Amino acid sequence: MEPSIPLHDAHLHLQDPRLQAHLPALLDALPALGIRSAVTNGTHAGDWSAVAALAHARSWIIPSFGLHPWWVAQRQPDWADRLERMLRANPHAAVGEVGLDRWSLTAPAARLPGPPASLADQAEALRVQWSLAAGLSRVVTLHGLRVWPELVALLRECPRLTRGFLVHAYSGPDSLVPALLDLGAHFSFNASIAFRPGSVGSGLFAGLPADRILVETDAPAMPLPRDRQRFTLPPDEHGDVNHPGNILVAYAALAAERRTEVPALAATVAANHDRLFGAVT
Repeated sequence: MEPSIPLHDAHLHLQDPRLQAHLPALLDALPALGIRSAVTNGTHAGDWSAVAALAHARSWIIPSFGLHPWWVAQRQPDWADRLERMLRANPHAAVGEVGLDRWSLTAPAARLPGPPASLADQAEALRVQWSLAAGLSRVVTLHGLRVWPELVALLRECPRLTRGFLVHAYSGPDSLVPALLDLGAHFSFNASIAFRPGSVGSGLFAGLPADRILVETDAPAMPLPRDRQRFTLPPDEHGDVNHPGNILVAYAALAAERRTEVPALAATVAANHDRLFGAVT
C-alpha cells in the first residue's frame, strides 16, 4: 500500500498507557504511512486532558471524549459537567467512547479498571452523553458488547443525532443492522474481527451501504493474529499490543471483503470520514 493513499483511523486510543513508551515514534511514523486522521477516544475523565493535548499538538488527531461503560462505576459526581466543559473547549471533538457492555459484568477483574457498573447505571450514563451530543451537534462513537438488542431499544428513545454516530467494531447480529442504519449509524471495520474465524461481524461489511463504512484499529486493543500483523509492538503483561500502523492491514482486508481495490475504498472512506467527523486540515 502506497503512503500516498490517505487513510483514516476512525477509532483508537493513542493516550492509552500501553502506548506511552512508543508514542513519540508513533506520532512521527503514522503520518508517513499515509494516516491523515486518527480519532482518539477518551474513556474517563482522567484521560480526557491527555486526548486534548494530543489533538492540540498534532492537527491530524481528532479528539473524542466520553465515559466508557467500563469506567461508569468509577465516575465522579461532576463527570457530566466536566465532559460538557471539555466538549465546549474542543468544538471539533466527538463524544466517545460510550455505550453498554454486558461482558464486563462477568469479565476477569484484571481486565477492568474496577468493579463493573450495572446495565442500568451504564444506560443512565449513555443517555446523559447522548443528550449532550445531540445538544452540541456532535458525533457519538458507540461501544456495545453482548447487549445489542437492548442498546438499539435505548437508542430509539434517545434524541436523533443530526450528524449520526459511529458503531465501533460491531459484534451484534446482522438482523439489527437495518435498525441501526435507520437510526443514523456508520460502522467502522476492525480487521481483528474479520480474521477471527466464525465471529459475528465477519462478512457484514461486504453488504453495508458504501456511504456508511469507516475503518479502525482500536489500538492498542484488539490486536490482530500475529501472522496478520504488519507492524508490531512489544507485548505487555496483558498480551499483544496493537500497533496503530495496522490500519493498513484493515484497509486491505476490507477492500478484499468488498471486492474492490484499496485506492477506491480509501476514497470512499475518506469522504465518509470527513462527512462524519469533519475534514482535517
